[in-house]
Amino acid sequence: MKNALAISILLMTVNASATSYLEPLLGLLRDAHGVTFQVFSGGCTHKEDFAVRHGTSNGETTVGLYRINPDHCLAYYSYGIQLQYSYEELGVDPSQRFNIVNPVSD
Repeated sequence: MKNALAISILLMTVNASATSYLEPLLGLLRDAHGVTFQVFSGGCTHKEDFAVRHGTSNGETTVGLYRINPDHCLAYYSYGIQLQYSYEELGVDPSQRFNIVNPVSD
């Protein structure tokens, strides 16, 4: 019985960490160096917890920031944290038009 419970918990943990979702943003800033995303954090959010994915929509490049590792910490960061990505890290040419597809929270 204990082994079955341990296996169930392990599978839930693996499945939870295997899912990813388009991260809602608290804000973003684009400058000459790249894009700074302001994201929610419970105190354990790091840049490595995200993946950048590309696509196209209406002939334009789209970029999405996806959370691949959840933040289960319980600290309260009312303004979240800022993650900086260069245009190279985003895989886009800064002279070309591209759209960030993440929703921005109120």
